[in-house]
Amino acid sequence: MRQLKVKQFVVLSLLLIFVFCSQQTKEQFDIYLLIGQSNMAGRGHIEQQDTTAIPGIVMLNKENQWVPAKDPLHFDKPIAGVGPGLTFAKIMAAQNQHSKIGLVPCAAGGSSIDRWKQGEFHDQTNSHPYDNAIKRARIAQKSGKLQAILWHQGESDSHEEKAPYYKEKLITLIKTIRQDLNADNVPFIMGTPYRNFL
Repeated sequence: MRQLKVKQFVVLSLLLIFVFCSQQTKEQFDIYLLIGQSNMAGRGHIEQQDTTAIPGIVMLNKENQWVPAKDPLHFDKPIAGVGPGLTFAKIMAAQNQHSKIGLVPCAAGGSSIDRWKQGEFHDQTNSHPYDNAIKRARIAQKSGKLQAILWHQGESDSHEEKAPYYKEKLITLIKTIRQDLNADNVPFIMGTPYRNFL
């Protein structure tokens, strides 16, 4: 009986060591969340150089699996093309060659900032932009640390009747997404062609 308990203890110990080692060797990514509308999703013409995978840079695909990153990163619409995400990743990788970059594409073409709220539906992409982004970001966080949130959106809110309210809505979005991802100090990087927004 004692011999059996010793064997069980040894097996359990080996199992725990295996699990610990597996966790220690699991690759960790610097995670970057890409959100917004077509400005972020990208609509640029794809060339051969854009479809070549780059060592050290991966993306979370539509099936929530990590795959080599290449354009188009996004899948919001069939016309998705070259956008800012991959170039950003290349620059970050060049700054720190020891880091592994994990991109999480979640842009929704044509989406106004009002669609980027919990439970909101965007009919152009048949999706819930905010909810989907939070879900995918949480999946990605299991494989690394969220380093920044990149937001490129604004064209849908550039009209005179909407623009005055954009700043307040954006501040609310930033607070909400940081709270939902437990990312209080994570940088929120915004790009927009409309300087009169803020």
